[in-house]
Amino acid sequence: VRIFGRRETRFALRADGSLYVWGKMPVSGRSQPRPVQITGLKDNARVTNVAEVTGDGQSTFLFLYDDGTVASWGDAMYSGTGNPHPTPAQIPSLSNIQAIAADYRVALALHQDGGVYVWGTANLGLGENHPPQQTPVRLANLAPMARIFVIEQSCFAVDRQGRLHIWGVNGSWAWWHGVGKDGPEAYFTPTLHPDANLPEFVSIAGAGRHV
Repeated sequence: VRIFGRRETRFALRADGSLYVWGKMPVSGRSQPRPVQITGLKDNARVTNVAEVTGDGQSTFLFLYDDGTVASWGDAMYSGTGNPHPTPAQIPSLSNIQAIAADYRVALALHQDGGVYVWGTANLGLGENHPPQQTPVRLANLAPMARIFVIEQSCFAVDRQGRLHIWGVNGSWAWWHGVGKDGPEAYFTPTLHPDANLPEFVSIAGAGRHV
């Protein structure tokens, strides 16, 4: 009923809740040319979304379950526990999660109360020169959010009033956050977008240098 794909790995979700994978396998890196069913997923819960966080030579896949918990499968840097997960394993610090988003060196999880949790090695929104954050931490001083998105190294969140908040890499030409040619190269903490006339975004997508 759904196909998830990022870079070199693909996932397919069947109507019965089973999840299949093919391509480059997590952790081992071996090639899997045909779809195989993933074992070790949580009993009595279904995967509703898959996201990949990658960078620094490591990669991890995140699985959001319909009961609000999150599992990860991959390398230690982005697993959410600081340990490698050779099979899908739950991130114990995350519960009541309604959405996940991830891309290059950063992962986000949106709590049902609107709080945003972050982990990774860069573009975290935790301040300039913040060290790698291997376990999820809640972003402080942030309005309750309704949606989260990550594109490459740039993070976006829409709050419950429809306003857009941005953090992470903006680009040397100020492309990615849409703030104009005088914008900074990066936002180190979540920042309300300077254009107060933006409409409410229900989805943000992109790749490379395009959003």
